[in-house]
Amino acid sequence: MAETSSRSFDRAAPYYDATRGLGAAATASVTELLVSELDGRGACLEVGVGTGRVALPLHEAGVPMTGVDLSRPMMTVLIEKAGGIAFPLVQGDATALPFPAAWFAAGVVSHVFHLIPAWRTALVELARVVRPGGLVLSDLGSHDRSTLRRAVRDRFRHELGSDAGEHPGARHDGEELAAALRGLGARQRSLPLVRATRTTTLDSMINSLEAGHWSWTWDVPAVVLRAAAERTRAWAATEHGALDSSVVAEVEVRWLAFDLP
Repeated sequence: MAETSSRSFDRAAPYYDATRGLGAAATASVTELLVSELDGRGACLEVGVGTGRVALPLHEAGVPMTGVDLSRPMMTVLIEKAGGIAFPLVQGDATALPFPAAWFAAGVVSHVFHLIPAWRTALVELARVVRPGGLVLSDLGSHDRSTLRRAVRDRFRHELGSDAGEHPGARHDGEELAAALRGLGARQRSLPLVRATRTTTLDSMINSLEAGHWSWTWDVPAVVLRAAAERTRAWAATEHGALDSSVVAEVEVRWLAFDLP
């Protein structure tokens, strides 16, 4: 992959919503929160629109959305969910947005800049296409408060050892992106937390890691993932009991607003 290119999520299209979804109640809360910032501003661009996890509810709430994404299969899922093309969609790279300067009143970014090696270039591009005095909304990722879920992921990484991958772009927690936006003169505001509850099993968690559902595993050979998963299952069974027992976790969804100069 060239250093300037973003990581395509083509392979994630079939399972993305199942692994990243928040559930109906939390999704509605996030949408209400973002609409309170976007309502009445005008056209809004989501960079990395993907399957429409964020943009489609915003569109349905009356926000005039446009989406751009490198992955056509991801946007195909969006179109299928919407029953047709609900709003303008453009296949393109975040580092070279195909829009004129100051074309949008606002921009939204969620779970995308950690996938872009040249993420600072992408950020400058986003600031270019959002008009002066406009708004950028960025999430800081979903903070998993479940120590057990984090322990499983950490153990899997441990079992991968030197084969464990890393995100190619900005830090996943969003702090680097926030600092860079402030560096562009944006005023940062914290939005209220949204909490979601997820229920899964230890086995489902390990299966998802083994299947390569997370981008930091995509460069790891399948045989290595499989061996790490087997060792992680053995550890989990010894330390935490039955692999098919339910694991309930609370997730905190954190968004920031940036008022551009």
